[in-house]
Amino acid sequence: MRNVNPETEFIIGIDFGSSKTSATFYDFKCGDKKDLDILPGLKVVQSAVAILEQDSKETICIGDAAIHNAPFVKDFQIGFRKQPSEMNLSEKNRMVAFMHGVYVEILHRHPGFTTRPHVVYMAGHTSDFVFEKEEKEYLKMAEYAGLPIAGIIKRHNAAIFRAISQPDSKIDMHFKNGILLVDYGANTIDFAYVNGNLSKPIYSGCPLGASAIERIILRYAMENPSDSYMPEIAKLYGNDEGSYTYQFLLHEFRKAKEQYYGNKLPVFKVFFDYALLTSMEQNVIDGFGSIGLTREKINQILGLSNRDGYIGQIKEYIRYFKDNILVDNKVECVYLTGGASRMDFVRSIFMEVFNLDEYHCVSDDNPSVIISQGVADLAYARYYCSQVLSEFNFLS
Repeated sequence: MRNVNPETEFIIGIDFGSSKTSATFYDFKCGDKKDLDILPGLKVVQSAVAILEQDSKETICIGDAAIHNAPFVKDFQIGFRKQPSEMNLSEKNRMVAFMHGVYVEILHRHPGFTTRPHVVYMAGHTSDFVFEKEEKEYLKMAEYAGLPIAGIIKRHNAAIFRAISQPDSKIDMHFKNGILLVDYGANTIDFAYVNGNLSKPIYSGCPLGASAIERIILRYAMENPSDSYMPEIAKLYGNDEGSYTYQFLLHEFRKAKEQYYGNKLPVFKVFFDYALLTSMEQNVIDGFGSIGLTREKINQILGLSNRDGYIGQIKEYIRYFKDNILVDNKVECVYLTGGASRMDFVRSIFMEVFNLDEYHCVSDDNPSVIISQGVADLAYARYYCSQVLSEFNFLS
């Protein structure tokens, strides 16, 4: 593990997200900050890794390149949903390969970094209760990956600090009376509440992250096939989430979800090339298909009006959090971040439960990079601007 010292010139903060990954550069010497290209023209990449073997030599691909090369690889994974303690050896090796691949690509895009002393900080995707245990495993994996790792920063702390300290922050004025920061991720929805009277934040969360959406809609598509090939796919791979075909299908539904909510499309559409989807399996199914679901149908599948459905469960948990965890602590402003916070129903639920108008329920403009920005900012502040943290002693 590396230490920041007088020779250290910059920090790279990396958010190895379960579905997306980003990196931020912070120069100690001149204060320059920027989101880094990881792949050409891409500051946010898919959290996917493929390990190719040719002439007994291994090559690591990350992002979309990993997905495109999947039919020809030795090993492959899309998404990293588990904490280190939950991973088997193969999953840990893939995560290490992904970390290594991301760092190598950053250096390739920015060759001047290789000759300048620097360290890497990364976000920890874990709760306070098990952070110390998981932190050691994350550090070990980062070292195996060849990163000049200096530390792990809790994801919610990175998000809080970045949200409050932005020059154009719309929420710092509400800090004294109560801010609820919501990180709506792929695996979990994490809550961090702060106000000027508390010595430390109130943390909570639930395992209802947005990856559940593509799983629910994929399950619906398998149970209600719109072409003659899907029943066979459902029979062979519907209960085998570790299969390449299931991973590919889930990826296609994830992309469709992001398009549907990100562009406010009237119809949720997925097109299937079954030969490609089954190209890594023993039995290749040759054919094409598609599914199109109206907004009304999507809301029905996700349980918009059903307390037992996905959206209904989220609303119930937020109400529980308000009444039983926050109790008498007032929420004057909600700050939404995480890539999934763009989904239209999210803001509506928080406005309804906390009785807020749009001005007091704010969505981050670029939620996919706020964690990596917060990691770099907070790491810098801890070493060089400790006075900045005096008001937020829980972050030091």
